[in-house]
Amino acid sequence: MSVSGSVRPTVIIFILVLVVGNFACLHWATKEAAPEIIHVKAYFDKYSVEATECICKDPVIREIPKSRSIEEAAVLALKELVKGPSEEEYAQGYRGCLPSGGTIARYKEWYMKIVKAYHEQGGKIDYFGKKFLSPESEFTPWGDKIMVRSVRIENGIAYADFSKELYSYGGGLCFAEAIETSIENTLKQFPQVTKVIILVEGREAEIEP
Repeated sequence: MSVSGSVRPTVIIFILVLVVGNFACLHWATKEAAPEIIHVKAYFDKYSVEATECICKDPVIREIPKSRSIEEAAVLALKELVKGPSEEEYAQGYRGCLPSGGTIARYKEWYMKIVKAYHEQGGKIDYFGKKFLSPESEFTPWGDKIMVRSVRIENGIAYADFSKELYSYGGGLCFAEAIETSIENTLKQFPQVTKVIILVEGREAEIEP
């Protein structure tokens, strides 16, 4: 009886040590799993009475999780750009440089007319309509917002691929310059990027006035 009585407290202490140890490990694992935050810039246009340019060169600071590569960080930075200014930033005079939800929604109806005409005419389509075809020469569903498909960086050149909703700006020199400069400035904040090539659905973009 005396032996078992001395063993029982030892067992209890051992169990307590295990429980406390596991709790401590879980606490530290959870703490270490918390993503580290870094700051990036998204470039918009800040309203000014004197402003006459269509260049989007005014940065706002956004927080993103620290990424494993520059390409991942570049994708997250572009996603912040696609979001457009927050309410607070808008109140400060910042304006988005990429097509927003309202513009995309209006363009969606026009896009469906292109698709309908394409099928009715047996696959014939004009030059402008070809911009909306995928590399496989197929029409894909129209979304409600611009999607950042990928960013690839090779020899200092960043290839930024967007969904076709980027084309909903509808033309115009000022709009074209705004789109190009906002994307270029956002990507060139990374030292590894010296040049930017914009793609839409895997093809080099045709952002024209």
